[in-house]
Amino acid sequence: MRLTKIIYGLRLIASFLYVVLIYLLLNIIFESGWQGMVFLILSLAFIVVTLVTLLSHKEIFQKTISYNIVIIAAVVYLAIVVVRCLEAVHQYNSNLYILNMEYCKTNFIILSFVLIGILLNTMVLFLSDNETQQKKPIKR
Repeated sequence: MRLTKIIYGLRLIASFLYVVLIYLLLNIIFESGWQGMVFLILSLAFIVVTLVTLLSHKEIFQKTISYNIVIIAAVVYLAIVVVRCLEAVHQYNSNLYILNMEYCKTNFIILSFVLIGILLNTMVLFLSDNETQQKKPIKR
């Protein structure tokens, strides 16, 4: 029980960090073409769904360890991409390195697929929790 609370807390921190990371990447997202736009739209959907799951206070989102770990892992992956891109931009200013936009596009596509998976998983968890709630006998 304690492990689930720790992982859920890390997910909350990761969700906040996700918004910050997206903000840091906005210029690169807009420069990367349709891959960036798809990623941005899915990111906005992810942020909205995350807010809905947080406000719903459903226990299934708090107790499902694998769901929370996947979200944490996606944010860590995005953080690696952000650090790599910001490092490249900093080095670009010193003429040592040029940011390869293909790197960004490829990672935006990968992260878009991950976000689609997370969004679908969220819907499945939400629907399964609703079915469980409907099947429970009413306590008097």
